[in-house]
Amino acid sequence: MDTKTPVDPTLDPSIAACIAEAVRRGAVRRDLTNIPGAREQMRREQAWWSEGQPQPAEIINDTLDVGGRALRIRLYRPTLDVTGPTLLYLHGGGWCIGDLDTHDNCARALAMSSNFVVVSLDYSCAPEAPFPAAFDEVSAAARALRGPEGQRLNVDATKLAIAGDSAGANLALAGALALRDAGTPAQALGLFYGAFDTSLETSSYRGFGDGRYGLSRGEMAQFYQYYAPTATDDPRVAPLRADLAAAPPCYMIACGLDVLRDDSLKLAAALTTAGIRFRLDYVPGATHGFLRFGNAADASRNALSEAGRYLASVI
Repeated sequence: MDTKTPVDPTLDPSIAACIAEAVRRGAVRRDLTNIPGAREQMRREQAWWSEGQPQPAEIINDTLDVGGRALRIRLYRPTLDVTGPTLLYLHGGGWCIGDLDTHDNCARALAMSSNFVVVSLDYSCAPEAPFPAAFDEVSAAARALRGPEGQRLNVDATKLAIAGDSAGANLALAGALALRDAGTPAQALGLFYGAFDTSLETSSYRGFGDGRYGLSRGEMAQFYQYYAPTATDDPRVAPLRADLAAAPPCYMIACGLDVLRDDSLKLAAALTTAGIRFRLDYVPGATHGFLRFGNAADASRNALSEAGRYLASVI
């Protein structure tokens, strides 16, 4: 063996079992030239992992009025007597193909592990609604939850955390920085294997860009083309390029087998420089999107539990 050749970390056995089961059930690589088809495929495959998930006391499908527009939300209350703090959750899917159903198990698990009321937001997706639509909706949703809409939903968003995975983590960080700039900061952040810069030239992109562990460099390039084709230098799209001073305390997950691994590692370094309190959990044998396996994978269940506990500890 050539000792100069980097060796990939060992794939976590519980994640490997889920991937094998997905293949057995007929999972195939998605076609991002057919966004409606890719969305349906993601919903169909995610349904395989929706059984045996945590069961909050209350789950409500509703809408959130954000200045005359109604955005779909799903509210998860871990116990009937809980009104807050509130966690605004933003699903992944490359700003294009995720929704409330594809990330239902993530929201359920976070509600139970944090004891927060979780509000999962069905923000507008590209290519039909490119940047800044989703970014603007995140800030608007936070404001709505802190106003009459929060009172109607019986949530206390005076203590607000924002969390998301992948593209949702991008929106969570960018949205939190916008709230900071507006003088209405969130109190905590959860950023799970996020896309934080538009550069596709990191070591992890080069190492895993062929997509052998799922998300590929080509797919990320296509997602950015759909979401923000003319705003690649905008810090609201690439929050690693933003001023991170006074960002909220942050819990982060980075996956060892992920093209976006280095985005999280670079963000951790930038948060250190900015003097921001954070915790980074590096999961060497994890692939991008592994949290959506929920209780079917030990690594997923453990990570979501740790995320919820951290967020609860800082609010």
